[in-house]
Amino acid sequence: MMKKRYAMTLLEIMIVIFIIGIITSVIGYNMRGSLDKGKAFKTKQGVNKLYEIVQLQDAQGDGLKKSDQEKDGKLADQVKNLLESSGLVRKSSELMKDGWGNLYEFDIVGGDLRATSKKYDEYCDKENIKDRYPWSDDTSQ
Repeated sequence: MMKKRYAMTLLEIMIVIFIIGIITSVIGYNMRGSLDKGKAFKTKQGVNKLYEIVQLQDAQGDGLKKSDQEKDGKLADQVKNLLESSGLVRKSSELMKDGWGNLYEFDIVGGDLRATSKKYDEYCDKENIKDRYPWSDDTSQ
């Protein structure tokens, strides 16, 4: 006698797909916070690296020149040229972007370069993070 083979019904398949969908959505929702943390970490490390390279170049006498800043308003281009000429960065265009892929905003405060990111500032405000940048403990912010 031949035994009848049991096949899965459409209802069983739909229940399995529904359960997989629920598990995937829960994992995806929880991963969203982790992705933001990763982007914030990348941004903070990038700003620190930019800050240190510019400080190092200033110490060697190859920093951003005040006369160049006054005649050419594109500080981002000057920073990119400084990074490329330093030889310390392979992909200067990637270092010029925050974790969200947006270009940093550059400013000179008290002779120091300040690279900031709107998305990073929004994230820090949301998470109530005070120590955002290498100069956060300065009063000249």
